[in-house]
Amino acid sequence: MLVLLIVTIVTTVYGIISQRTEYQCSYWEDRHLNLHANCSKRNFTSIPVVLSSIVSLDLSGNQIKVVHNKTFLNLSNLWELNLSFNRIEWLEIGAFLGLESLEILILRKNSLDYNSRHFSKSVFQPLKFLTNLDISLQRGRSEEWNATWFSQYIISDLSNLQSIEIDISPDNVFREGFLSLSKLKKVKAGFCVMDANEKTFSNIPHVDQIDITDCVIKSYAVGTFSGRHIKYLNLSSTNPELTVWSNISQDFKHFTVDTLVLSDTIEALRKMWERLVFNALNKTGVQKLFLDHNEMQRLCLSCEVHDFDLPITLKYLDLSSNKLICFCLSMPHLSSLNLENNNLRDYLRLKTYYPSYPSNLTVINFAFNNLDYLNVSIFHGHQSLRVLNLSNNYFTDIDFDISHLTLLQVLDLSNNRIQKFSEKSMKKLDVLFGSSNVKLNLGENILQCSCDAISFIEWLLDKQDYFSAKNETKCKFANGTTIFLTDFRSTMLQLKENCASRLVLIICISISITSMLVIAIIGIVYRYRWRLRYAYYMIKSKYKLDNIAQTDEQEYTYDAFISYADNEQDFIVRECIPNLEEGGNAKLCIHKRDFLPGNEITYNITNSIHESRKVVCIITKSFLDSYYCMFEFNMARMESIYSRSKENILFLVFLDQFRSKDLPLIMLEHVQNDSYIEYPNDEQGNVVFWEKIKEILN
Repeated sequence: MLVLLIVTIVTTVYGIISQRTEYQCSYWEDRHLNLHANCSKRNFTSIPVVLSSIVSLDLSGNQIKVVHNKTFLNLSNLWELNLSFNRIEWLEIGAFLGLESLEILILRKNSLDYNSRHFSKSVFQPLKFLTNLDISLQRGRSEEWNATWFSQYIISDLSNLQSIEIDISPDNVFREGFLSLSKLKKVKAGFCVMDANEKTFSNIPHVDQIDITDCVIKSYAVGTFSGRHIKYLNLSSTNPELTVWSNISQDFKHFTVDTLVLSDTIEALRKMWERLVFNALNKTGVQKLFLDHNEMQRLCLSCEVHDFDLPITLKYLDLSSNKLICFCLSMPHLSSLNLENNNLRDYLRLKTYYPSYPSNLTVINFAFNNLDYLNVSIFHGHQSLRVLNLSNNYFTDIDFDISHLTLLQVLDLSNNRIQKFSEKSMKKLDVLFGSSNVKLNLGENILQCSCDAISFIEWLLDKQDYFSAKNETKCKFANGTTIFLTDFRSTMLQLKENCASRLVLIICISISITSMLVIAIIGIVYRYRWRLRYAYYMIKSKYKLDNIAQTDEQEYTYDAFISYADNEQDFIVRECIPNLEEGGNAKLCIHKRDFLPGNEITYNITNSIHESRKVVCIITKSFLDSYYCMFEFNMARMESIYSRSKENILFLVFLDQFRSKDLPLIMLEHVQNDSYIEYPNDEQGNVVFWEKIKEILN
């Protein structure tokens, strides 16, 4: 009975405790032993009771509609309150009484219009030490806002406010009440539609950090920021019309800015943005410029024409996550360049990205550019370079010169395809290690732990003090097992012993196999020497001309598909088209002329061949070297076999002379089956030649 009574009491007490809201929230302590409460996403419809000693309270993602009077009266230690993503539509007078220590208030994503039906007059008055307020992205209707009342009776009480996130509409912006916020330095827009003019920001004169990302700028008057010094201006994702941007660029002459962010924002300026952006910024004093995510493809005009330079004050330039295939700028004053996530592979193989040196760059980021090789002298003149990021590319070795980079501190080659360094690269790095304090990152490369790489592994062990990310630098054995750089030394001796015994065995086996092969080959050649000679002469004797015109009753779009390399474009234009189309009434498919734009080239090829009665290949050395020409040849073969009941639709026209051994085997079959004709290249022979081609196509 006693045990049963104890169980009943414990169960009852636990049930009572579990119903108390302070136990429905989770609590945690930071390293300073401050207590934090997380009551988010628990479907609360009202503010729950929480422990009074907490310093932060997260109530985001609930169903709260009203914040009542004296709700937080006992939370005098609270310095952060998050009420975002609720359904709050009314803040009672006295709703924030007791929050004398509150510094951060987040009311983001609720249903609060900026008027007296949603905010009690002076509801923020108790928040004497509030420095950060987020009331952005409200679900209400901007036409019901009362910006004058809101600024005078709600915002003006926050005398210590330093940062605000707020929604902006053309008729409801920063009214006179904001003039009392002498400490306000940062403004960030939520929902934003703006007609910008000289009055837009006049009531927040102390603000020097403005973020209007995603704002719809309907109009912009020159002088909007006149006379200001702005530390941070973010116009990202605004995508202004060209006329609006023209006024913005003119306005750059009337104020100064330290950091300018134009990410994903210059869609209207695709062909002229270089001059409109860079020239407009020359007098702004800009130090950091972000132009990432703008889908720019070419920025190399200054290397060819030298008609504009970067602003001399600019120290940091971010062009990451564009689609640059060409980049070259005069940037003698720039110290940091971010070109991450572009496609500069082909351009940087042969060219450099600056027209002259020396360069003052200290940080360069070429990560995620599909790079596998760089111009040898690409970093010449970079005596100040300290950080070089070449990670997440396709390098297999260091082919470029880095031995002179004496101030280099970080060389990041992580996430490439490096298995081992060549002797030449190891010597370059030895020079660099001897003259600098560089740390080399080879993390996430799968290095090779094999007998072929012993000298490289020994070099790694000898230089491991110069490597960072040792716990991410792996070496892989032939059996698939991997070890980290920190464990290399313990396995090195065993690897060398295994390789030494294996080397002797390989040499013996190689000598034996080579000897057997030499003897076998000599015997076969001697035994079949006459048959081989006979076969050689028979192949030479099989070159004949056989012109058999084939017709069918199926209707085709083209009489013939002409397959040729681009080097033979003149032959097609001057010979084929005049003789066959103009003089022979044949309809030809010429890829330069007749392929449908927008389709994949392989689709164009296969579809055009299928719609052509015959396929004529103009065989030259360039044809054999061209991937797409050989693709067309093989597609025509497949067409003959599978769509034309093995009817031969493929004819070869040789413009160049070839030996049989120079031709692919499958093409040699067609030659041996007389499915070819040679171009005579003389006047009389040309007449006969074109007549025969016409017969083939009819």
